[in-house]
Amino acid sequence: MTPENNEPDWRPERPQEYAPIRPSRRRPNLNAVYVAMFIVALLGLIAVKTAEVIIKRTGPGTPVITPAGAEAALESLAAGMPWLGIVKLGLMGVGAALLIIYVCLRLVRIRPVGQEAQNRVSWTLGALVKGLIIAFFLVISLGILGPIALGILGMPLEAAVMMADAGAKILIVLALLFMLYFEYGARPADAGVTAKTPVRDVGYGFLTYLAVVPVFTIAALAWTWVGRSLGLEYQPQIVIKWLLESDSVLTLSLITFSVVLVAPVVEEIFFRGFTYPALRKRFGAKGAILISSVYFSLIHFDFFVFLPIMILGVALAFLYERRQSVVAPIALHFFHNAYAVGTVLLLRFLSP
Repeated sequence: MTPENNEPDWRPERPQEYAPIRPSRRRPNLNAVYVAMFIVALLGLIAVKTAEVIIKRTGPGTPVITPAGAEAALESLAAGMPWLGIVKLGLMGVGAALLIIYVCLRLVRIRPVGQEAQNRVSWTLGALVKGLIIAFFLVISLGILGPIALGILGMPLEAAVMMADAGAKILIVLALLFMLYFEYGARPADAGVTAKTPVRDVGYGFLTYLAVVPVFTIAALAWTWVGRSLGLEYQPQIVIKWLLESDSVLTLSLITFSVVLVAPVVEEIFFRGFTYPALRKRFGAKGAILISSVYFSLIHFDFFVFLPIMILGVALAFLYERRQSVVAPIALHFFHNAYAVGTVLLLRFLSP
């Protein structure tokens, strides 16, 4: 209550500092294990890249749709469904209106999103290196062994790759949460894995996604123009090629499951619940939002999506900062991936 007029004070309470959690007992030093995991994963990556070079030199031929041809295929399909462009423009208009409203509310100091106390964080930048090694090890090891094992069982290559990808991502989150608990005495809730107000968080995620759509789209168009001006060739992700080409219901289902459901959960726990708090502890909220967003974009290894994905990362980190839960960023990430996959599938199966 304010002392002047006894009206409720709209200003947020001062958030608690990131209080370190002291482990209840001495933890073993596992640095040698992480070094071994890194070496094994690095050797596996070298083996994979070597195999790719050999296959390209003695390859079996050209697939039905190459990654480079996927863009032309999408443009051809979109020409037969102009209403999708109208829907896109409508989303951009709604998003622009929401963005303007939010900026105006902020200018008059009305807080449309509640600020909660900060989660306790006991891990530092060193833990981020360990987490990256865990992810690197699981992605490479399962990326090699998974498709081989599933291929022996008769599963199509694309489906085997997507199943191995989803399995690796799920194991990354489980290993990460175990590491935080075992080595740093942290609970899942300290990494934002909590749902105090899930319906409200999902709502904020949806509204924030709509507000980001116009900025994301303009950034994507501008950055594509920059890339092509530099003489770079735009190639859509291989997953788009598979969505357009594959006749396997299993493959299409696994792509949708991995991209729309698994990826948002895993990536938000890793980048927002795990990476962002440690960066915030060291660089503050603004620095952590910027650094984690650049990191999130770089990890996609695609020049043409760097700027739009970085903008998406800013929105995701902002949501986590405001809500202190990964539910809202997961919701935003889900809507973004579902829109992308759904658009490709609509173009493929409904285009005349």
